[in-house]
Amino acid sequence: MQVDDAGLGIANPGGLIEGININNLLTAESRGRSAYYVRPGA
Repeated sequence: MQVDDAGLGIANPGGLIEGININNLLTAESRGRSAYYVRPGA
């Protein structure tokens, strides 16, 4: 993430998770990439 006078920029060098693409990015169901970072009930 980068925050500066121009705004907020977010980059992900890992790409999108399986099943997500530019055509369904805004409508696809949210899910975690790694269970290590997902809190139960969050």
